[in-house]
Amino acid sequence: MIRKEIKLHINEVRNNRFYQFPQWLLEEPYSNLSHRAMLMYMLLWDRRGLSEKNNWYDKNGRVYVYFTNEQFMEVLKCSKQTVVTTKEELHKFDLLEEVRQGINKPNRLYINGSLKNRLQEVQNLDHGSLKNRLQEVQNLDGINTNIINTNISNINNNTSEQNPLKSIVDTVRQNWGKDLTPIELETVTKMLDDYPFEIIDFVISEATLRNKKTIRWVEKCCIDWYVYNNLKTVTAIQDYLLTKNNWTRKKNDDWKPDPNYPAPY
Repeated sequence: MIRKEIKLHINEVRNNRFYQFPQWLLEEPYSNLSHRAMLMYMLLWDRRGLSEKNNWYDKNGRVYVYFTNEQFMEVLKCSKQTVVTTKEELHKFDLLEEVRQGINKPNRLYINGSLKNRLQEVQNLDHGSLKNRLQEVQNLDGINTNIINTNISNINNNTSEQNPLKSIVDTVRQNWGKDLTPIELETVTKMLDDYPFEIIDFVISEATLRNKKTIRWVEKCCIDWYVYNNLKTVTAIQDYLLTKNNWTRKKNDDWKPDPNYPAPY
């Protein structure tokens, strides 16, 4: 049987739609992503055009996209758990940030590009203050720096040790051995509007003890304890955790959490 050769006509090339696949996804460290994670990122990258048409950007000028788990399940032909796991994979590579908007509202998805590599290079400089490092970021393409300017101004205009944002930045640098990224700075700034500083500071100490050193973990704990469980003080959270039997010592002693006790999420 002779197989008939089918050639692609020029009109088909012009009329077909194509997804853009960033070349840097095939470079280290992103080449370690699963193929499904790469496809998910490609879908999110393509969805930016819809965001631009609908003016889907926040007050700081950051573009976000909407893509529900159900839509991912349909396009990627996978289960909901696989979608969740794939999102987590992108998050671990700092390529995706998911922000809740409330009950019955879709989550906002913020995607990060290879610019994260350049941001990390800036942060790894041997010299220079946080201000100098973030000012260098302003010269990079593709990131909104309004929030950076605001946060740095907030830190430096108030030299008091009581400045909550400065305190958190210093605590993270000292205990986690790193500086907050611009995206993490923005998240912390929003958290300070939503939760008391004492709560955030306590959760950061928890993250340090449990070796869960991410702002995302801190944010999830604040939501779980402060919002869902209505725990409005550090003492209330400590009492709540004691009832969960995840403290190795009583509250009045030099207690610390059992690292084997799972996080709220």
